[in-house]
Amino acid sequence: MRVSGKVLTALAKDFGSQPVEVKFTDLYAAFQTGRVEVAEQPVSNYLSNSFNHVAPYLILDGHMLGAVSVMINSKCWDSLSDSQKQILLEAGSFASEYCHKIMDETIGDAMNKLRQEGVVITSVSDFTPWQKACSNLREEAYELDGQLYQKILDMAE
Repeated sequence: MRVSGKVLTALAKDFGSQPVEVKFTDLYAAFQTGRVEVAEQPVSNYLSNSFNHVAPYLILDGHMLGAVSVMINSKCWDSLSDSQKQILLEAGSFASEYCHKIMDETIGDAMNKLRQEGVVITSVSDFTPWQKACSNLREEAYELDGQLYQKILDMAE
């Protein structure tokens, strides 16, 4: 399984796979040669990089939650008026909702195109076996920061 970073390396091991570090730019060739048999990618990356030609099976397992954040340091935040802070919070909420809408549309379009191209798409409905397989990783995450871990779980619901 192609990995990048400690978390995916641990995840691959928990799933009983052999982690292989491969640069993203080398992933297509790694599939072609058999060096990699499994990799994780967002659906849009999978389509735009034509991975469906060398890996025609796509499993939608929800193992990754993408999060993008806007950060501001406390000196800058504290310099804003309450009205300015409220405007930024409202703009962030609007942008988040719009981003979700666009992502849903983009993924839907990509999935339709992949189906037309013959990709076999499997959606995982029972996450229990996946969760059991990576229970060690989940326990480690909880031990590092239980409150943060719970917030992440809550976001995924």
